[in-house]
Amino acid sequence: MVAGARRAGLSEALRAELERSQPELLRMLRARVPAMFPKVYRWVAEMEQIGEFLGSTEDGAAIYEGIARLYEQIATEWEKAGASSASFTAITALDGPST
Repeated sequence: MVAGARRAGLSEALRAELERSQPELLRMLRARVPAMFPKVYRWVAEMEQIGEFLGSTEDGAAIYEGIARLYEQIATEWEKAGASSASFTAITALDGPST
């Protein structure tokens, strides 16, 4: 959601909407998600294993494979750019000014 908003130039609009409609979720995202970036690589294999356990697309395996690929991408970005990575800056953009 956050990455999609960033790509579409809607980070500020997403932040404002979350602040208006989901303030508790926004507080949680601001407080917890940035600290997860250095360790996101740990969850790639876990998501793949859940997908393998479920077995088929009809049983929900595809979503876990997709999550594994997303975590893999974030881990690669973090390894290369750290706090300058696109994913990290998209999340920290949610820390914008209150309206």
